[in-house]
Amino acid sequence: DPLLNRGTVGYVLNTAYTNLGYATEALLSVVEFGFQVLDLDRLDARYMIENEKSKRVLEKCGFSYGGIEKEKMLAKGNYKTIGFSYKLNPRHA
Repeated sequence: DPLLNRGTVGYVLNTAYTNLGYATEALLSVVEFGFQVLDLDRLDARYMIENEKSKRVLEKCGFSYGGIEKEKMLAKGNYKTIGFSYKLNPRHA
């Protein structure tokens, strides 16, 4: 969002490619681009709380837990509780 000087990141990985570090490597590159090139103040991310691997990727990339929103997203016919994470640009702290 250019008015708020923040971005939102996300990723989806085929299960054949999980646990290989691809999501972490890609997210670290996006964080670097967002903070160093775009000079964003903040990056936000969402994940389904039952997806521990996705939550772990965010933690490894330095994202902080921001809370949950119950039954926020409709996925495969069921409403899912969503976790929120964020990362602040250390150059702006």
